[in-house]
Amino acid sequence: GNTLSPHTIEYLKGWMMHPDHIQNPYPTEEEKTQIMAATGIEKKQLTCWFSNNRKRFWRPKMDKLRADYGLSDTEPLPAALLATAASMTALAPTTVVANPPPPTLSNDLINDDILAADILAAVGCQP
Repeated sequence: GNTLSPHTIEYLKGWMMHPDHIQNPYPTEEEKTQIMAATGIEKKQLTCWFSNNRKRFWRPKMDKLRADYGLSDTEPLPAALLATAASMTALAPTTVVANPPPPTLSNDLINDDILAADILAAVGCQP
């Protein structure tokens, strides 16, 4: 199907929020190749996922950090703060649930298992 596996979503979020990438979550072409090899997703899925999650997850999280610490949009976030943000998204071991509850939408997309197809269709990225 068009759903991204929980492992793939964890991998992508882990990459995005890693201290090396959190300030600039835009993978290079070489990094995209590595991510596609590690996850088995196609380039269009990868591009759409990053585009969507920068808007829906990463940007609000960065805005909240700036607001919480009284920083303007132009001030760089301190390294310690970025490490904290990255650790809040650390890759936890995946637990397999026999009968998981149906996915629900909320404001905190990090905890949601949203069908990739739904997101892609909503932004016109349908493969």
